[in-house]
Amino acid sequence: MLFGGAIPILPGKTDRARRFQEELEAHRAEYETLNDRYGVAANAIWISHSRDGRDLYVNVYDVVPGSPPMSQRVWNPTGSAYDRWWVDWVADVLGVDMTKERTFAAPPERIFEWRADDTHRG
Repeated sequence: MLFGGAIPILPGKTDRARRFQEELEAHRAEYETLNDRYGVAANAIWISHSRDGRDLYVNVYDVVPGSPPMSQRVWNPTGSAYDRWWVDWVADVLGVDMTKERTFAAPPERIFEWRADDTHRG
Protein backbone atom coordinates (compact mmCIF):
# COMPACT_ATOMS: atom_id res chain seq x y z
CA MET A 1 0.00 0.00 0.00
CA LEU A 2 1.45 3.33 -1.04
CA PHE A 3 1.12 6.51 0.97
CA GLY A 4 3.00 9.75 1.13
CA GLY A 5 2.92 13.42 1.82
CA ALA A 6 4.60 16.72 1.10
CA ILE A 7 5.61 19.45 3.51
CA PRO A 8 7.34 22.77 2.82
CA ILE A 9 11.06 22.91 3.49
CA LEU A 10 12.05 25.90 5.60
CA PRO A 11 13.83 28.71 3.71
CA GLY A 12 17.57 28.04 3.47
CA LYS A 13 17.25 24.33 4.39
CA THR A 14 16.97 22.74 0.94
CA ASP A 15 20.68 21.90 0.82
CA ARG A 16 20.42 20.05 4.13
CA ALA A 17 17.38 18.19 2.78
CA ARG A 18 19.52 17.15 -0.21
CA ARG A 19 22.05 15.67 2.22
CA PHE A 20 19.40 13.47 3.87
CA GLN A 21 20.89 10.19 2.64
CA GLU A 22 24.40 11.24 3.65
CA GLU A 23 23.24 12.13 7.18
CA LEU A 24 21.13 8.98 7.47
CA GLU A 25 24.10 6.67 6.89
CA ALA A 26 25.24 6.99 10.53
CA HIS A 27 21.79 5.72 11.57
CA ARG A 28 21.14 3.22 8.75
CA ALA A 29 20.80 0.10 10.95
CA GLU A 30 18.22 1.68 13.28
CA TYR A 31 16.36 3.21 10.31
CA GLU A 32 16.08 -0.21 8.66
CA THR A 33 14.99 -1.85 11.94
CA LEU A 34 12.30 0.81 12.36
CA ASN A 35 11.07 0.32 8.80
CA ASP A 36 10.95 -3.45 9.31
CA ARG A 37 8.95 -3.02 12.56
CA TYR A 38 6.33 -0.91 10.75
CA GLY A 39 6.19 -2.95 7.54
CA VAL A 40 7.86 -0.36 5.30
CA ALA A 41 8.89 -2.20 2.13
CA ALA A 42 10.20 0.91 0.36
CA ASN A 43 10.69 4.61 1.01
CA ALA A 44 11.50 7.33 -1.51
CA ILE A 45 12.06 11.03 -0.91
CA TRP A 46 12.04 13.89 -3.39
CA ILE A 47 12.41 17.62 -3.32
CA SER A 48 9.67 19.17 -5.42
CA HIS A 49 10.04 22.76 -6.57
CA SER A 50 6.75 24.65 -6.62
CA ARG A 51 6.01 27.47 -9.05
CA ASP A 52 5.87 29.96 -6.20
CA GLY A 53 9.52 29.24 -5.33
CA ARG A 54 8.94 26.98 -2.32
CA ASP A 55 10.68 23.64 -2.07
CA LEU A 56 8.66 20.70 -0.77
CA TYR A 57 9.90 17.57 0.99
CA VAL A 58 7.98 14.72 -0.65
CA ASN A 59 8.08 11.37 1.13
CA VAL A 60 6.45 8.18 -0.24
CA TYR A 61 6.23 4.84 1.54
CA ASP A 62 5.22 1.40 0.34
CA VAL A 63 3.85 -0.35 3.43
CA VAL A 64 2.82 -3.97 3.84
CA PRO A 65 -0.96 -4.02 4.45
CA GLY A 66 -1.86 -4.81 8.05
CA SER A 67 1.36 -3.36 9.49
CA PRO A 68 1.16 -1.18 12.58
CA PRO A 69 0.68 2.46 11.57
CA MET A 70 3.81 4.61 11.73
CA SER A 71 1.66 7.22 13.47
CA GLN A 72 1.90 5.03 16.58
CA ARG A 73 5.66 5.62 16.69
CA VAL A 74 6.72 7.74 19.67
CA TRP A 75 9.87 9.76 19.04
CA ASN A 76 12.12 9.82 22.09
CA PRO A 77 15.12 12.11 21.53
CA THR A 78 16.62 10.96 24.84
CA GLY A 79 16.33 7.30 23.83
CA SER A 80 18.50 6.72 20.79
CA ALA A 81 20.95 8.51 18.52
CA TYR A 82 18.58 7.93 15.59
CA ASP A 83 15.63 9.52 17.40
CA ARG A 84 17.78 12.51 18.42
CA TRP A 85 19.00 12.96 14.85
CA TRP A 86 15.53 12.54 13.29
CA VAL A 87 13.74 14.88 15.72
CA ASP A 88 16.46 17.51 15.21
CA TRP A 89 16.49 17.05 11.40
CA VAL A 90 12.71 17.45 11.09
CA ALA A 91 12.71 20.52 13.34
CA ASP A 92 15.61 22.13 11.47
CA VAL A 93 14.50 21.34 7.90
CA LEU A 94 10.70 21.24 8.17
CA GLY A 95 10.01 23.30 11.30
CA VAL A 96 8.06 20.56 13.10
CA ASP A 97 8.73 19.43 16.68
CA MET A 98 8.09 15.68 16.42
CA THR A 99 7.95 15.37 20.23
CA LYS A 100 4.87 17.62 20.33
CA GLU A 101 3.18 17.36 16.93
CA ARG A 102 2.97 15.27 13.78
CA THR A 103 4.17 16.53 10.43
CA PHE A 104 0.62 16.23 9.06
CA ALA A 105 -2.77 17.12 10.54
CA ALA A 106 -4.32 13.88 9.28
CA PRO A 107 -3.36 10.78 7.30
CA PRO A 108 -2.95 11.38 3.57
CA GLU A 109 -6.07 11.08 1.48
CA ARG A 110 -5.53 8.69 -1.43
CA ILE A 111 -7.58 9.63 -4.45
CA PHE A 112 -5.95 7.40 -7.10
CA GLU A 113 -3.46 4.57 -7.49
CA TRP A 114 -2.46 2.69 -10.60
CA ARG A 115 -0.14 -0.31 -10.99
CA ALA A 116 0.93 -2.07 -14.14
CA ASP A 117 -0.30 -5.38 -12.71
CA ASP A 118 -3.71 -3.95 -11.75
CA THR A 119 -6.42 -6.44 -12.78
CA HIS A 120 -9.23 -3.91 -12.28
CA ARG A 121 -8.62 -1.89 -15.41
CA GLY A 122 -11.73 -0.78 -17.15
